[in-house]
Amino acid sequence: MKHRLTTAAILAATLLLSACDSAEERAEAHYEAGIAFLEEGDDQRASLEFRNALQLVPDHRGAGIAFAELLADQDRFDRAASYYLRMVEYDPDFAEGRIRLAELALDSGDIATARRSVDKAIELGAASPRTEAVSASLAYRDALQSSDRVGRDAAAGKARRLVEENPGLVHARRIAVFDAVQREAWNEVIALADAGIANAPEKYEFYDIRLRALEQVGRNPEVTALLEDMVARFPEEEALPQMLAQWYVLEGDIASAEALLRVEAAEAPEDLETQRTLVAFLREHQGAAAAEAELERLAGQGDANNLSYRAMLATLKYQTERQADAIADMRALLDEAAALPKEEQKPQEVASIRVDLARMLLEQGESDAARELVEAALRDDPTRTEALKMRATWFIDEDRVEDAIVDLRTALRESPQDPAIMTLMAAAHERAGETDLKREMLAKAVELSGSAPAETLRYAGMLIADGRYNPAEEVLMDALRLHRENVALYSELGRLMVLRDDWGRAEQVATKLEELAAVGQDPTAAPAMNTLRAQILSAQDREEDLFAFLDGLSRAEDAGIAADIAIIRGLVDQGDLEGARARLTEAQEKAPDLPILRLLDVAVTSAEGDHAAAAAALDAMLAEAPQSETLWLARMRLELLQGDREAAAEVLDRGLEAVPEGANLLFTKAGRLEAEGDIDGAIAIYETLYARNSNAAFVANNLASLLSIYRDDQATLERAYRISRRLQDAEAPPLRDTYGWIAARLGRYEEAERHLAYAAEGMPRHPVVQFHYAYVLARIGRDSEALERFRAVEALDISMLSEADRETLASEIARIEAGEPLAPSPQ
Repeated sequence: MKHRLTTAAILAATLLLSACDSAEERAEAHYEAGIAFLEEGDDQRASLEFRNALQLVPDHRGAGIAFAELLADQDRFDRAASYYLRMVEYDPDFAEGRIRLAELALDSGDIATARRSVDKAIELGAASPRTEAVSASLAYRDALQSSDRVGRDAAAGKARRLVEENPGLVHARRIAVFDAVQREAWNEVIALADAGIANAPEKYEFYDIRLRALEQVGRNPEVTALLEDMVARFPEEEALPQMLAQWYVLEGDIASAEALLRVEAAEAPEDLETQRTLVAFLREHQGAAAAEAELERLAGQGDANNLSYRAMLATLKYQTERQADAIADMRALLDEAAALPKEEQKPQEVASIRVDLARMLLEQGESDAARELVEAALRDDPTRTEALKMRATWFIDEDRVEDAIVDLRTALRESPQDPAIMTLMAAAHERAGETDLKREMLAKAVELSGSAPAETLRYAGMLIADGRYNPAEEVLMDALRLHRENVALYSELGRLMVLRDDWGRAEQVATKLEELAAVGQDPTAAPAMNTLRAQILSAQDREEDLFAFLDGLSRAEDAGIAADIAIIRGLVDQGDLEGARARLTEAQEKAPDLPILRLLDVAVTSAEGDHAAAAAALDAMLAEAPQSETLWLARMRLELLQGDREAAAEVLDRGLEAVPEGANLLFTKAGRLEAEGDIDGAIAIYETLYARNSNAAFVANNLASLLSIYRDDQATLERAYRISRRLQDAEAPPLRDTYGWIAARLGRYEEAERHLAYAAEGMPRHPVVQFHYAYVLARIGRDSEALERFRAVEALDISMLSEADRETLASEIARIEAGEPLAPSPQ
């Protein structure tokens, strides 16, 4: 049972007024009624009475405290804090209210309010172990964010001392526990959690952290006992039974897991998710036939969920290679639902079936039909989370970021704990070029997923790309404490250590990967270990050691061909063609028909100067695999190496005849058309590629760039701007030039200036980039700088500029030299 304030405690905090007027008397009556309901355990009616009291007398302290604590018991900390904030605004000297506000603000993540409130409480002379606990929590948080290990240790030490003296200080205990987890002092974590449970047996968090610590130290029987206790103690925690079932499975007790899930299913026969969990378990551990039999049993009961069970059965058919039957079944279900009398129709159930069918059709390439189904599902049920996520994905692909965010916010209100929504939010903000918001959403996805590997890797990758190595390490370490055998997490941590030149820790990660490889559970562990060790040697410029390491790998008994390939490429890069040829011959004896080795043979042959033989080898490979874009591009590059552009163009055209949908060939063709002045042809290809995959940054850049340079209508320029928004934080100068010039074309010169300045600094010899920057400088009134830039452009290859830009270059130089006002913007 959660902690309750006693009647006496609440009354003691209240300054009861003598009879004044009817409003105060009525408020007091509502308050006393609320206390009575509270003692009876009727929270809903108690809440209503407290609200009534506060409507009549907004500063009624007893009702304010009682209602705030009731909200806190429901973990609605932000709402509870708002009532304490109201009380201290009415009475700034209410020191106890300041302390409680600080605690609740800390619980809700409102750090600024927590800091102000605890400082004010101390100023009012209310310093106490509780204020010290809040102060220690804030100090620990600050030290953690600034990577201040000394400050962190001091704050954690203070928290431990406070807990020893005052075992009921939850906030201090949280810091002590969190710090022990950070140090991986698991026995200390268990002791702290045990004491926390003894002092606050209603606090789920201490059971949860004890569970994780017991698992870390391998006390499995105690894990089982604790999980079973938690299932009984916290029935409101809906995920616990499934966690216990998963634990039974890990322990090899499949029968207990099934028995538990069947009990849950029997106790909640109308709960589809509970039934779905049981069916998924049966499929995983007993096969598709067992799952199908269970669904047929459920569907045969003829209850209110009949259509849903049959839809689940159709989905199972789809997943077991009976796609046509499954799609036909789903369509039949929709027809059957539509034929029901109106009073028997269940829009939410129909919406769910539509979404499941839409997923099937999307996988089958029927995107238009899938989209129609999703739109229909949202008409049936406007808050259907999965439909909103699907539509938001399409909106993002179409650069309709604002529409996507509206859908995702709606989905988030329905499913606030869904990390996939946060990941999609991050994608939307990325498309809008809002890097800070993207980072925030990825961090939230990690939090909501419980540091799941996929979400962690996505967020850590962004932090690493931004050069924020310390928080990236913390994120990865948090995930590894929960997923101690995840190869991908260790690989990313190793890569981070290499980037930081932390060779000792990089080697520790490699050793851990070696241990995982020895266990043999994950076949990716050995390749990950070898890649990391190669990265370490390469980053340290230990070339001889690197070649020796790769040579050892290639000659191992169970060696694949990857190490040989790396050695051959390295020898070619060094110009050691004789050594490359010898090593290639050895590798081909191992795998004579491996395509990558045949391509390497072509590369070595070409480097040796025998272009004809290289061309003949590629032609022979193309005769065997005419659909290979890689081979066509290699053949084209071979012609370019010999300086024969016409022959290269002819090879490219032949490649497109063989692979007309080849994205790499089309991208190359668009670049060629652009160079030849066929802008319309290039734009048409980029439009095709963008429609296929709007996530490709360089396609987006090239399309937006051409639209902004060679199109003048406002609608096209606005579209180019939407496409290019993702580029505004790009590190590549060409991408920033694209975004900046589009902003300039739309008259957003102040916005354009910083992006074009970045691009101009990064590409000082590019006439188009320099012209763009000079033009914007002139538009914002910095004529002297603009003139200097324009003259510098004249000294470059101005043939790269369009005819209109060359005319503008001449006219702007003349205008500035003559001291004339700005010329109209070329639109």
